[in-house]
Amino acid sequence: MIKACGVAQFGADIPLPDSLQLAVVHSTEHHAKNQEAGHSQSRQDAGVAGIVTAADIKGTNRIRIMAPDQPVLCEDVVRTYGDPIAIVAAETREQARAAAAAVKVEYESLPS
Repeated sequence: MIKACGVAQFGADIPLPDSLQLAVVHSTEHHAKNQEAGHSQSRQDAGVAGIVTAADIKGTNRIRIMAPDQPVLCEDVVRTYGDPIAIVAAETREQARAAAAAVKVEYESLPS
């Protein structure tokens, strides 16, 4: 009954003390070379604990669920609009989203 009414608590509904909130920087291009993500200023924003890019991933940067070469975070090329480029961790959801929105990515468009 509580699930049908929408009042049931699930794991994501339970706040954990001192946990960080995440926001993802998504591609605004459909197919382009990811020249540079300017996130040095976002790292200094209030509440930001860190920013993770493909260069920070140790080992393989591949999901391999949908396609064998699908990256967790795009390295040098974005293939579709909305591809994940970076992840921002901050003290609050608002701080994480603001820092993610402040990341400026330079693209070189590629043909579709």
